[in-house]
Amino acid sequence: MESTFGQIDIIRKQERPGLVKSIAVELFNQFVNNHFLSSKKTAAKLFISQATLTKFSKRLSFSGYNELILRLKWEHEQIKERFISSNLTIEEFKNSSINAIEECDKFLPKLEILSNLIKKSGMVHIVYTLQSSSEANLLYDVVGAHKRDVRLYTPQSFFPFHLKNLRENDLIIAFIYGKNVEVVIDDFKKLSLEKSNQLAIFCTNLLKQTINSDDLIIVTDVDYYSKKFINQHFILSYLFSLIDNFLEIKSKS
Repeated sequence: MESTFGQIDIIRKQERPGLVKSIAVELFNQFVNNHFLSSKKTAAKLFISQATLTKFSKRLSFSGYNELILRLKWEHEQIKERFISSNLTIEEFKNSSINAIEECDKFLPKLEILSNLIKKSGMVHIVYTLQSSSEANLLYDVVGAHKRDVRLYTPQSFFPFHLKNLRENDLIIAFIYGKNVEVVIDDFKKLSLEKSNQLAIFCTNLLKQTINSDDLIIVTDVDYYSKKFINQHFILSYLFSLIDNFLEIKSKS
C-alpha cells in the first residue's frame, strides 16, 4: 500500500497548477520540515477554505484534515528525520543505511517471485534506460552466475524488433528510471497488452503510475532519502543480493 506521503508527492509532481497542487506542495513541505500546521493555519496560508482541505483529505481516503495530519505525523516518525536530512554525519549515514535495508523487507515476497520466474524461465532478457545501466549490468552478472540463458540489451536495442522473437516462457526484466523515458514506457504498455511471456519492472513510484501494468513491478523510490542517487544504487544492490541468495537456495533445493 502506497504511503500517504507518497501519494501527496505524486500529486505534487503530476497535478496541474491549482488548489490541489498547492495543498500537496504545502503538505509535502510540512512533512519534510516536520512542522505540521492546523487546518485553520494551512487554509489561511494558502488563501483557501478549510472545506477545501477536507475535500483534499477525502481524496486520500481520510475523513478530514486532522486525520490526514495524524497519519503524516506517524509516517514521519517511521521514516525518521535522518532519511530526509541532506547533511548527515557518518554515524547518521550508517543509521540511515540500516533503516534503508529494513525498508527493503517489504520487497521480499516480490523478490522471491522474481527469483522463481528467473529459475523457471527459458531466456531472461534484461532491458534498461540510460540512467540504470550500472544496475542492469549488476543484475546481469547476478543472474548469469545461476543461469546460462540471459541477455542484456542496450537502450533502444530491444523494442520493438525482439518482441516477435520472444518465447512464451521467456522473462523480461526492465529498469525504467530517469527522465525522458516516455518512448520506453509506451513500448511497455504495448508489451503488457500483447505479451504471452513474463515481465518484471524496476521503477520509481512516479513512473509506475504511467506504466499502469498488472505485471510484477518492484518500486524502489528513494525520493525521501538523502543523497537519493547514491541510495538508489545502494538499495538495488541490496535487492540483487537477496535475489542472488534466493537463486542459490533454489539451486540447492
